[in-house]
This record gives sequence, C-alpha cells and structure tokens, in this order.
Amino acid sequence: MKKTFFLFWIKSGLLLALTACSAPQAAAPTPTLAAATESATRAPLATPRLVTPTPSTSETPTATEATLSAESSPAPAAETPSAACAYVWASQPLNETSAALFASLQASGLNVEAASASAYGENCLDAAGALISFAAMQTDYTITLRTESPQERGKMLYIVLLNLQALFPVESTPGPNPGQLTLIFSAPDGETRLTLPRAEAISALLAGKTGEEMMGGE
Repeated sequence: MKKTFFLFWIKSGLLLALTACSAPQAAAPTPTLAAATESATRAPLATPRLVTPTPSTSETPTATEATLSAESSPAPAAETPSAACAYVWASQPLNETSAALFASLQASGLNVEAASASAYGENCLDAAGALISFAAMQTDYTITLRTESPQERGKMLYIVLLNLQALFPVESTPGPNPGQLTLIFSAPDGETRLTLPRAEAISALLAGKTGEEMMGGE
C-alpha cells in the first residue's frame, strides 16, 4: 500500500512539473502611446544652444563697407589737356657756351673776333603769341676769325674743330643733332663765310684730313 501511494505521488509530481514547463509564458507588454508620452515627459529634450556665427575675414564686404571704402579712396585727378601750340622756328643763345668757346679759341692762338653758340629748334606759342616752351633740335656755332692770308684758313678750321670736339661733344649740348658750324674769315680785302655740317666736318677730321683738304685745297 505504501509502495503504491509513493509511486502515485511521484507520478503526480512529474505530471505537475511537465504541465508547468509546457504552459506558454506571458508576452512582454507592448509599449503604448501613453507610456511613450510619459517617457517623453520624464526626460525632456535639451533646449538647443544658440550659436552666433563669427564672420570670416574673407567674406565679401557689405554695400555699406564698399561705400565707405570708395569714399575714403581719393578719386584720380583728371588729366589736364596739353595746351595747343603754334610751332615757330627759333634760336636761343647759349651765353656760357659762347664765352667758354671764345676763351678756348683764344688760348689756342687764334685771332678770335667773336664766337657764339645757340640752340636751334622750335618755340611753342599759345593763341596770344606768348611763349610756352622751347624744344632744341641742335646746337649751332658761329665763329669770326681775323686772318691776313687765305692760306691760314685751313689751319684755323682744323684748330676750331679740335676745340669743339674737346669741349663740346654733341651729346653734351642741347638737341640731339650735331648742328652747323659757320666760320667767318675776316681779312683786309673782305670776309669769307664757310658753313658746313658739324657731323661732316668731324668725320673728315677723324679720317685724318687737314683743314686745307676740308676747304677744298686752299
């Protein structure tokens, strides 16, 4: 009897255990809208932080800044049109050059009566005829020498050219052109005038010609 009751008790315990294991478990509760609202209320979102942007130095200036910049920069001055000129051939004396030439020729042993240098070019005149400016083209020389014999003229020309080259090279005198040389030979029987381009005379001098040869064999 006891053995039968003990076996019945074991079978009943096993049956209960199997029944508990096979029973379905309760499903997890599904979140509801109320639960979500409650959760949101308990943990509110953080308030966004206002960030003030820092302007970059490379940004394009505003219209106001551009206006101020334009006002602070002085406007370029308007060019004044050049005055209208009436050009007239003219000469201007070179007094210092004349005095130096006279002294140099005298020191060379020549009987000099006069020596002058002048700049030849163009005067710029306004509508009223007043001088605005002078533009030199060349420097001309006029020399008067006292001579007793025509045979002396070639030697005198040679000495004059040497003095001009030594004291007054073309690049040191007004105007880009070599100019003219005029020699006036004053003799008891009258005057003889000789005018020749300075460049031509200097070329002959550098070529080794004598004054007599330059004057045509006098």
